[in-house]
Amino acid sequence: MIGLFRSEFLKLRSVRSNLTMAIAAAGLPIVGTVLVAIFISVKDVGETTIPRMINSAGNVSMLIVGILGVLCVTQEYSQSTIRLTLAATPNRFSVYVAKLAVIIASGTVLMTGVVIACVAVGNAILSARGFSGDSTHPDAQASYVALVLASVLVGALGVGLGAITRNPPSAIAILLLWPLLVEVLIGNIVAAVFSRNILDWLPFGAAFQATFLEIEDLKFGRFGSLGYFGLWTLAIVLIGQVVLRSRDA
Repeated sequence: MIGLFRSEFLKLRSVRSNLTMAIAAAGLPIVGTVLVAIFISVKDVGETTIPRMINSAGNVSMLIVGILGVLCVTQEYSQSTIRLTLAATPNRFSVYVAKLAVIIASGTVLMTGVVIACVAVGNAILSARGFSGDSTHPDAQASYVALVLASVLVGALGVGLGAITRNPPSAIAILLLWPLLVEVLIGNIVAAVFSRNILDWLPFGAAFQATFLEIEDLKFGRFGSLGYFGLWTLAIVLIGQVVLRSRDA
């Protein structure tokens, strides 16, 4: 099994598109934090300045981690290398678990590194500009942990979608359009017709809100919302496993 993990990690890091996605996921929050720290007026800096920047850009990075999860599976089908993988390891469950483990580990390391880098660089720039106040919100650490966990879940969701569709454009379109278009439309329609906010009940809506600093109105709380999103992720992952085992390579 260790050899299988190494093989999947080698595949992940040896493809240029995967490296590009990883650089984009790391670069967006870091560059955004640097620009905010450089150009914001020192008198306007508060304890929410850096955390909000990290969480805003981090939600984009979260989706990019999901794309990495999709590519981890679909690239092998698009390049017809999945047959070699399954010939070497006929146990499809082991292959699927290895892909999930690699994405979970990679997403955790990537997003944790991004958060640490953003906090360190942002505070260093603000200190160099003469800011001597507190730039750490009391709930910042919890929101950072939620961001990392949500990113890992979205990465696993991407693996499941990839296994179901086997097609990179289709899986990526679903992963991006569902939270950015479908859930927005559903939420707005329900709010207009029934005057109810159902964002807490929408999978990505719950995940995104769990990463915010202020969560007083969040129905299930920060980690309860992540658990709710995790149930949706688990369902997609299980469906992906069933599809992977039932279809021909």
